[in-house]
Amino acid sequence: MLWQNLTYGKNYAAIEHAENNVFQLLQLKKQKKTFVISKRSQEKDFRELMVSLKKQTHVFVIFNNEQILTKKISEIHPEEKALLRLAFPTIKISDFYYETYQTNGNTFVAIARKKYIDAMLLQYQKKGISVIDFSLGNLVVKNLQEIVTEKKLQTSNASIHFKAKTIDEIKKETVPTKTFIINELPVSNSEILAVAGIIAYYTKNTSSQMYQELKENYIQKRIFEMGFKSALGFLLVVLLGNFLIFSSYREQVNELNGVAEMSEESKIKLERIQNKVNQKKQLVTRFQTASKSKRSQYLDELGNTTPATILLNQMSFQPLKGAQRTDKKLIFDEKKILLKGACKKDEAFSAWIALLEKQDWVASIAINDYGKGKKRGSLSNFEFEITIHE
Repeated sequence: MLWQNLTYGKNYAAIEHAENNVFQLLQLKKQKKTFVISKRSQEKDFRELMVSLKKQTHVFVIFNNEQILTKKISEIHPEEKALLRLAFPTIKISDFYYETYQTNGNTFVAIARKKYIDAMLLQYQKKGISVIDFSLGNLVVKNLQEIVTEKKLQTSNASIHFKAKTIDEIKKETVPTKTFIINELPVSNSEILAVAGIIAYYTKNTSSQMYQELKENYIQKRIFEMGFKSALGFLLVVLLGNFLIFSSYREQVNELNGVAEMSEESKIKLERIQNKVNQKKQLVTRFQTASKSKRSQYLDELGNTTPATILLNQMSFQPLKGAQRTDKKLIFDEKKILLKGACKKDEAFSAWIALLEKQDWVASIAINDYGKGKKRGSLSNFEFEITIHE
């Protein structure tokens, strides 16, 4: 279910290319364990249809117009092409897409020229919309046969007769507008095939020979879009962080560089600021490098092994050596980790130190302070340094 949500989101849509150049759109939204109708429209122009779709990026398409031929034959066969030859013996099979439905000793066969279908799929692709799968004629209604209670449904151009939960007859005819309740959704007869189409790709029921290719194309596109957005978001966070770190120093440097005539004292000040900027850059680079090495694991292990009775106030990786002076270069103790905090129980502190000394990456531990100025019943402040192996 999680993969389904990541792949398709919450909105599912189907479009019927009906007769007389009518496009019937139905969009359903997944809410908990049910669907609700979020959009429905009927358009006469493909461009208007695209406007109605807005942010919908995937659809199921039903081609059910004058370009589709459907025939019922009194034969069943495991090989679809054999049925296709029986139904339409004079066609060149390689020029047509086809769909079959076999039931009760009969087979319904629908065909459409590849030239027409491919042209329409290309139109969707140019608009950035992926067709997940498509169906021909009224055959997609087979996805409703297990859930409808009526013995007859009507679509935009036919009456569908059911018998024992299977399609018994499809009769092309002029159909008046009528409302049906499908799985608690009130839909008109012109939306019946769209509902069936949405059920088809939500339940992964294949309709066309191109299903696998169409689906894989969409998934590759989806993975690329999600990866691109994640990478872009990460890049923006990194850039923002760098901007916040260096912006104040950059402004000072730019102001001093803009002075045409500068006194010797100002030149010295500019040099000091520039050195400070460089030191800060080295500091950021040092910590970025450290975060990518095994040393970052040491900090995680320290945090994970800290007893509940010990409160850490400070944990410094590669602390400064000595007191910091503005006229001196910053020097870091690269093999040290400095920890400061307070402890409730002396034995917990001793056990923690003993545990840390057993770690492969710990060379030695030097306790600089413990319990100084402690009063009875209060916390013991501590400070110690860990020397790590390179």
